[in-house]
Amino acid sequence: MKKTLAMAATIVMMLTATAGAQTANTGSLALTGQVDGSIILSFHQNTSGGFTLTSGDGTAAAGANLSTVSMYGTATGIVAGSNFVKTNQVDGFTLSGPMDVQVDKANITSSGYTLSAQLTSSDSSEWSLGGASLNSTSPVVVVSEGSYAARTPLTLSVKFPTSMNSGSVSNTINFVATAQ
Repeated sequence: MKKTLAMAATIVMMLTATAGAQTANTGSLALTGQVDGSIILSFHQNTSGGFTLTSGDGTAAAGANLSTVSMYGTATGIVAGSNFVKTNQVDGFTLSGPMDVQVDKANITSSGYTLSAQLTSSDSSEWSLGGASLNSTSPVVVVSEGSYAARTPLTLSVKFPTSMNSGSVSNTINFVATAQ
């Protein structure tokens, strides 16, 4: 009988231990980090026409084609395939047209931005953007007080003087948007 009582006491202790077992617990996870402010620049087809962006509409890396043109062999007006407008001057001809630039911001208190532009290389053609003459030696401010989240139209003009040799034309305009 002592053995039976001892066995019963052991079973009761085991059941009591099981009944009191921990079935839930708590914990925590600490996270740290930093949110940095940022801005993004994108190019867009001008809403009222403008020259045709052949690639990258809505991105920060767009492209356009000047087409094949000549001073006397290409009529003045809109150049087919590019939507640039050609005008003749005594000393050359110019292709021009608008495009839109948009700068958006996140996590900064900046009220506006400055946009500068610079050519990658120089030749005898004359480049201007928004009325500012571009060059390959230093950036030029083309928007001094830009508003975020709004398309800003900028007219690109490229003048080809009569003294320039014929051949292919290729250049890149590098832009830098800076929060004010």
